[in-house]
Amino acid sequence: MKQLKEFWTPKRESRIVGTVVVLAAGALFLAILSGQPAKALESFFIQPLTTALGWQRMINHATVYILVALGVCAMYQCRQYSLISEGSFMGGACAATFFMLNSNTRTSGYVIVVGILFAVLVGGLIAVPSAVLSARHQVNVTLSSAIVDFFVLEMASFILEQFLSDPSVSTVQSFAIPSRMQLPYLYQPLGIRVSTVLALLFAFVAWLVLYRTRTGYTLRMVGASQQTAGYLGLSSGRVIIFSQLFAGVMAGLGGAVQMMGVSSRYAWAGEFSNVGLIAIMVALFADCNPAWVPVSAVLFSYFTAGGTSLSEQLGFAAEWGGVCQAGLVLAVLLVSYLRKKQRHLAGKKGQGLKAFWQNIIQAPGALAAKWKEGGEDGTV
Repeated sequence: MKQLKEFWTPKRESRIVGTVVVLAAGALFLAILSGQPAKALESFFIQPLTTALGWQRMINHATVYILVALGVCAMYQCRQYSLISEGSFMGGACAATFFMLNSNTRTSGYVIVVGILFAVLVGGLIAVPSAVLSARHQVNVTLSSAIVDFFVLEMASFILEQFLSDPSVSTVQSFAIPSRMQLPYLYQPLGIRVSTVLALLFAFVAWLVLYRTRTGYTLRMVGASQQTAGYLGLSSGRVIIFSQLFAGVMAGLGGAVQMMGVSSRYAWAGEFSNVGLIAIMVALFADCNPAWVPVSAVLFSYFTAGGTSLSEQLGFAAEWGGVCQAGLVLAVLLVSYLRKKQRHLAGKKGQGLKAFWQNIIQAPGALAAKWKEGGEDGTV
């Protein structure tokens, strides 16, 4: 019982309740909007879990989400609310695609290794400007990173249309990446590649660094209070730059993995990939704890795979998966707010959501009693 109470923390309760709410609301609205309730619910909720293709999509997307979200965890633990992961992801993906399409004469192993290193380097460099501006000149990191993201979007679109575009397809896409340049499988039926194992390993290492080393303590201390960190002799500027540089590197790695097994072409012409933004939601849902990032990533990739299946089976917009992803984070925030509001009104801690809902249920009776006490004119 004690272990159950330690596990069932208020934050986890909010996430579980939020997930249940989104699943129920998503099923209800999908049944109403699709016109084919049974088929729509099966495609979105059941097929990703019962078909090999569904599991392959979930694992592929979850692998990328884990890698990018780990960098977000480091940034946000340091209270650097940057959006640079989106730009670094797209830059890394574009760099890896450019290198692979221009290395047909090289061996597969060489192309994969150097392509990943090239993507990581580009992803890290993209994160430098906003990191330095934040650390040295106190420029708002959210604003500066958004501007850098837009620059990367336009530059990647220019490279795609000018150097990588395949004229044989109707839309603007790169030439197809040769299959020999994809990361090798460890278990093909479920789509488990080398990158999946590495992502889980990185999650474990990131947790160790953040919570079991001096480096992680320093990063979290700077996030808690830069002024206090300065009194303790910690260089907040270096930590801020490091956290964002690490996020850029991990996002660049995620971009390389995306192009080496998830996507066969680079196809983001003039539009964001949204992978970096989804990774931010993955990290937030995991409370920026690397240990829980894989679980969060699987949940979000489940919605992504469900949206794709829904589009293929019924022609329904695949963006419904994104609606559920965003709704999941919003629901958790709402439940957390209601919990805090209930505690504030009750003047007590530890009441939880149960007492809050009891207050709502009892509210009509309490209002009726006050109305009766107020007299026939209805004043309370």
